[in-house]
Amino acid sequence: MSKRLYRWIRDLHLYVGLTISPLVALYAISTLLMVHHWFPPEGDRLPVYADVPVVVDLTDEPVPMARSVLRQTGLTGEIGSVWFEQDPKRIRFQVLKPTETTTVVIDQATNLASAEHQQMGVRRATSFLHVMPGPHLVKIRRNWVWVRIWGWTADAAAYLLLFAAASGVYVWLYAKAERRAGIAFLAVGAAVFVVLVASLVL
Repeated sequence: MSKRLYRWIRDLHLYVGLTISPLVALYAISTLLMVHHWFPPEGDRLPVYADVPVVVDLTDEPVPMARSVLRQTGLTGEIGSVWFEQDPKRIRFQVLKPTETTTVVIDQATNLASAEHQQMGVRRATSFLHVMPGPHLVKIRRNWVWVRIWGWTADAAAYLLLFAAASGVYVWLYAKAERRAGIAFLAVGAAVFVVLVASLVL
């Protein structure tokens, strides 16, 4: 192996690892919070506005329709599920941000909208970032620009993490003095992985 190539990959491994370390730490912390339910109580639901007249175009798809309502009311955020209730006839949808969830309700008979938001707290915000944009509601996800940017950032971090793993193996193979210890640690990691997968699948 070329020493120049080795140094180049070693330096990239170091700097890529440093670049993505805040995101890796976020995912690690949010995983612990979600697995162990270490969340504070959610805040009370507080009214944002009530009986605000809005124009609702029912011919639109749910997300563009909800986005139009947000523009009319000055709210921003990632639109979640949109529900059409029949009795009484109302439209309900959620607007999500890391630290708060806003529920918007539109009375179809009067075209009046009301909304209330619930403060979620900083710790719960980490779970929002962990799962967004996520595999759920894929047809409507990333409808808020900041969630789109966050999704691209998370994708980039995943690819860089794969590079860090591959380059780490490359650097280890080059460092002859570390091969025995590396094999031992690699074997332990592989064994834990196989045992866990086998326990879940079999």
